[in-house]
Amino acid sequence: MSISTFFSPSTVSTTNESNWFRKQANKSAPATAVKASTAGKQGEIAFLLNSIGSLYSVPYLLFQKGYSYEEIAVELDLPVGAVKSRVFTARVKMKHLIAQRRRA
Repeated sequence: MSISTFFSPSTVSTTNESNWFRKQANKSAPATAVKASTAGKQGEIAFLLNSIGSLYSVPYLLFQKGYSYEEIAVELDLPVGAVKSRVFTARVKMKHLIAQRRRA
């Protein structure tokens, strides 16, 4: 799944009975859905997020939006430890990619 489609209604999980998470994601879709074709820093960020893959970028984006590890774990049907690990790994991968781009 690419980052630009993550917040579309068809790809958001509906496992939560109250659908609170889905409603929140849909409310913020225009502001948070990053497209790789966007110019400037947003385009670079989208490129980096797409480079690390959705396994890491989805939990990372949700955490950056202010969701707790527990909320993310429930919605992605993962253990809390896995969410924490993926957010950390995303940070490390992003730092590595940024460093590579600066050297080039």
